[in-house]
Amino acid sequence: MEPIKYVFGLKTATFYICPNCGCYVAAIVEHQNKLFSAINTSTLNNELKSLLKKNERTNFGQETRASRKERRLANWTPTFIKSKTLSEQMRIDTLEGFNGFAKQFQDGTLPKNKWTHQAHFVIALWLILRHGVESAKELARSGIKKYNEATGVANTDLDGYHETITMFYLDSVQNFIKTSNDDNEIELLTKLLKNDIIDKNYPLDFYSPEKLFSKEARLSWVQPDLKELLK
Repeated sequence: MEPIKYVFGLKTATFYICPNCGCYVAAIVEHQNKLFSAINTSTLNNELKSLLKKNERTNFGQETRASRKERRLANWTPTFIKSKTLSEQMRIDTLEGFNGFAKQFQDGTLPKNKWTHQAHFVIALWLILRHGVESAKELARSGIKKYNEATGVANTDLDGYHETITMFYLDSVQNFIKTSNDDNEIELLTKLLKNDIIDKNYPLDFYSPEKLFSKEARLSWVQPDLKELLK
């Protein structure tokens, strides 16, 4: 379970709070692109607490914002936080996870909250690597429509499957694969999820909004009207 982030009145640090018990677990100060942190030792287990030196209780209620931040920067621990990659967050950072994600999509059992914008690229890459881009287009078209129906989303001229956006992104992923020198599928997936093409506004470099979001573009493929996507 993710902690809740909270900032108190003087706004000198971000506190990470347990959503179950309400205790703050740690706090982080950012200063000049560097992080400094402190943990709440009262949340440690007894074995770890026994290793700590006992200090007298202190009260910093009279501090100004500047003096509080100065004290924390002097005493808190320099910190580096390693964030999980998007593929790690989606649990597709192994071949087993990658294949499992695709199988859930094909079976219609992928939870609806996991069918995100990024997930479309995961499936696009999986299909292209296994079937080639032309077959992937047919499989994506039928697969997305089927998944939408399985999760209660109607495919109409106003909602659901969008032909032009789907085909555009498949061609974009194919271009990405061709320009990548990585043969490892998971490395390729990780790089794809960091690439500019997954930006939701990327198609608008090639299409005007009027063209891209038209009824015609949803129902059938339309060519870009601003610039051509090189293949």
